[in-house]
Amino acid sequence: MVGFKNQMSHLYGKNYLYFQKMLLGSGRNPDIKQEGIRYHHFIGTYLLGPILPLNPYFTKSIIEMLGVKKVSLAFEEMALLAYQTRLKEFKEMIK
Repeated sequence: MVGFKNQMSHLYGKNYLYFQKMLLGSGRNPDIKQEGIRYHHFIGTYLLGPILPLNPYFTKSIIEMLGVKKVSLAFEEMALLAYQTRLKEFKEMIK
């Protein structure tokens, strides 16, 4: 997943049900890299913006969880190219 997050607070306590690990930035608090929550089919996150268009692989997996067998996204080729470009930029920031 790629995206931006704006978190004006911190969460502490046991966090076994996190959504994802952050590679860049902080997680629920400055001491951990865990972000969001995933519990069964519920996903909560601090990510902002149009999450589904920015993350075509994630979008396809969500649609598949809804039972669609052959997932095809509108403008999929361009969305994948934009995702790969953003991912490369974020990886450069990590170095």
